[in-house]
Amino acid sequence: GQSDIVNILIQYGAAVNIQSQNGFTPLYMAAQENHDHVVKMLLSNGANQSLATE
Repeated sequence: GQSDIVNILIQYGAAVNIQSQNGFTPLYMAAQENHDHVVKMLLSNGANQSLATE
């Protein structure tokens, strides 16, 4: 599922704080979609919850 893919991406060095063209981060998108396990995974791997979206 979602968390399996996120885990693989993190293992291969995906940037957890990258922002889309609209300024959305993976953390923001996971929270918007209520993917709590992904939110916890991103936070435990350095996602910055203080990044503002544009």
